[in-house]
Amino acid sequence: MSVREVRESDLSGAPDAATVAFGVDDHWYEIDLTETERRHLETLLGKYIDKGRPTEAPLPRPRVKWPETTPEEREEIRTWALGTKRWPKLRPYGRIPKEVTAAYREAHPRD
Repeated sequence: MSVREVRESDLSGAPDAATVAFGVDDHWYEIDLTETERRHLETLLGKYIDKGRPTEAPLPRPRVKWPETTPEEREEIRTWALGTKRWPKLRPYGRIPKEVTAAYREAHPRD
């Protein structure tokens, strides 16, 4: 018994498609296209491909999240939270849970 794999186009559902990869900004995409659909995509992107430079796909950059608060504000939030006794397990270091920060902001609205 033989098994045949048929890849269908993501656009039309037509058989005999192949995977095409393309990138915009820092985002890479894959789509299964027939040969005709692939040529159409290349035609649409033709003037950009002609002027562009070939490159290797960039490695994904790690997303760094910076706190929206200063160290002084975090100390105020932590002191307030421990004083309310609503968060007895809040540590004196590390990340402050979002719900604690939200409750602090609600109790201390900014002018």
